[in-house]
Amino acid sequence: TEATEVLEVLRWSQNSHIATVPIAIENENRKVSYVRLQANRVAHDLAQAARSLASSQVYNYCLPCLYCILRNSIEEQQSEIG
Repeated sequence: TEATEVLEVLRWSQNSHIATVPIAIENENRKVSYVRLQANRVAHDLAQAARSLASSQVYNYCLPCLYCILRNSIEEQQSEIG
């Protein structure tokens, strides 16, 4: 069940000594998964940037504000790895 999956993720986080664990729950598939904090922050930043746009538009390039968010996220991940 979904509750069992959530409990499993919480036990994993406790064993991994992780204080905060954002999780994503999909209702249709009942899939529970760990969401890295960096991914959650990037999604939040992208949503904030999208709100600042006045109307729906299609771009064939990456907007400068989105490029900065993605670049900073990639640089942070690379510094954590190496």
